[in-house]
Amino acid sequence: MLSQICRGIGRSNAQLALAFLIREVNDFFNVKGKMNDVQVAMTTELIIDNPGFHDLTLANIKACFREKMCTAKLYDRIDGNIILGWIREFKSDMADWCETYNQGRDRAEQRREMEGGTDAISFNTYLAMLEAKANDGDKEAAETLADLRKRSRIPTSEQRDARHREFLKFKADYLKRKREERNGAYIQG
Repeated sequence: MLSQICRGIGRSNAQLALAFLIREVNDFFNVKGKMNDVQVAMTTELIIDNPGFHDLTLANIKACFREKMCTAKLYDRIDGNIILGWIREFKSDMADWCETYNQGRDRAEQRREMEGGTDAISFNTYLAMLEAKANDGDKEAAETLADLRKRSRIPTSEQRDARHREFLKFKADYLKRKREERNGAYIQG
């Protein structure tokens, strides 16, 4: 953060890093009124002295500038006031994003708490449970199972078993043919 950077590497080095970022923006835009060295220095001081910006990192400021380099349309000038406005806008957008993110996280946490005691099961597990109940004579389970099968064309356990047996037979035949082809190739070669 800017406040930590000033304490760590010193205010003048923090100003130098900010000045580099501001000069990059200044050079990027093709406008008549560019910032001179005095304006760049004053803008860096204003950024560092503003308590509202103390929680920003150099990466935040660089991200702000890069975003503006991609989206802002400047026609006649770039100055410290424009840059300070960009940073204020960036902070506001960042705060909005954080609030939205935290609200979503809070909602997800509340949802988990509400669902607390219920363990989710897969659809196949549910079907197996319904089949077991239906086989034990539960008419409601049998009706639910029949309705599910009718709506989604879910195969019965016998149909699934038959398909599995067909697959295993196909796989065995395939492997047998491949083995015979390999053995035939060795014999011919």
